Amino acid sequence: MSQENILSVTIPPLIPSELMEEYRDFINPALREVVQATCLRRYLEGAIDLLLKDRLLSLADISESEWRKSDLDDKIVLVKEHIDKDLANKYFKIKNIGNKGAHYTAKRITPNEISNAVRHAVTIFEDLLVVYFKKHRIGTEGPVLTILSSLPPIKRVYILEKIWKQDRSNVWIIDKLSMAYLKSGDFQKSMNFLESVKDKIDEACYEDFVWKLENLQKNLHILDISGNVDDAARIFNILIKDEYFTKYPEFTNLFCVLVSGYNYK
Repeated sequence: MSQENILSVTIPPLIPSELMEEYRDFINPALREVVQATCLRRYLEGAIDLLLKDRLLSLADISESEWRKSDLDDKIVLVKEHIDKDLANKYFKIKNIGNKGAHYTAKRITPNEISNAVRHAVTIFEDLLVVYFKKHRIGTEGPVLTILSSLPPIKRVYILEKIWKQDRSNVWIIDKLSMAYLKSGDFQKSMNFLESVKDKIDEACYEDFVWKLENLQKNLHILDISGNVDDAARIFNILIKDEYFTKYPEFTNLFCVLVSGYNYK
């Protein structure tokens, strides 16, 4: 695929198949804002159950019965206490808009409020990977980065840019982010990024990265670049057969949830 074609492709969000109906509803501009808001709340509840319930049961030491009795507020508080405060704050923002749809109020939900909530909702999966890499520094778990490479490059850019802001001395991020820029169709941005971090790496390393990008650019048309969840599932199916990936259950379990229903075996 040429660079121009990659740039022209709209990459769909990373949505587990179980949540696709809610996703299609909350992005549907033909629906009233109150309906979209209600669907956003349902989507958030489903995402927490699918992606975080098992971890929260263990971390918070609560039972399935206690979980079922917990309301959405309670679950987000658990996310704040045991997973990540920034993540929980995003969830509260989605929930607050959802509440406006679930309860009668004279105050109208605005399209801008829906837009902001949607922006947070469609990156729930990526944000969980950002949280993972906050705790497991990029480069310390090689197989995890191999699994990460199954995602569409633009999604990897989102994740790596977030981590880069907190770890600007990490050469692994420089390498992976520059390649993600390239594979998402922006060769110039990948080169500009390397130029901007030239003072953080030695000259030999810089030249090696430039050489790698130039060669990737020449062969971009023959690379197997993931473009959606179906592609991610296909690649993940191949990778997960290697036993060493079982050493990272927290990470691989997130991917299993994402690709379930997308030809994942």
